[in-house]
Amino acid sequence: MNEQFDANGLYDIYSVWHLPFWQTRAFFLSVGILSALTICLCVWLIYRFVVRKQQKGRPAWQVALEALKQLQAKSYENKEEGKYTYFELSHVLKKYLAARYSIPIESQTDQELLASLEESQLPPVVKETLIGLGHGVELIKFANQEAVQEQIQRDINQAMQMVMETMPVENKKSQT
Repeated sequence: MNEQFDANGLYDIYSVWHLPFWQTRAFFLSVGILSALTICLCVWLIYRFVVRKQQKGRPAWQVALEALKQLQAKSYENKEEGKYTYFELSHVLKKYLAARYSIPIESQTDQELLASLEESQLPPVVKETLIGLGHGVELIKFANQEAVQEQIQRDINQAMQMVMETMPVENKKSQT
């Protein structure tokens, strides 16, 4: 018989000590991280659901004006912030016009939107504003031309004016 003694003179019963993977520190750490990410994802989804539900009850012009006022309140000091502002500005206007006039323009690029304006039945003020913004947006978004604070504020004010002029008549009276 093969006798193996350890330092204390006891027989070695187990030749290999096995620790199951679910009892390791790495397993507990990965389960903890996965649980934290799942909780964060659930909180984020609930928050998005609540925010969208709140916005569904409000008219499109009100949502657009609030988003434009938030853009107007920011300070834009470098061209990345200017690019982001014009991306947001075009997104807000597309969303507003899609809701207001029931036209599917949210998924269109700025180029496609400007091309579709010619045959659309939108009011002239909308066409003029979008064409004016479109040229400035193209320069700042894609040509990396520096946007100055005054130009951004002027374009945001022009967009706000367009929203106010195109909102339904009964809401114009309550706005003043």
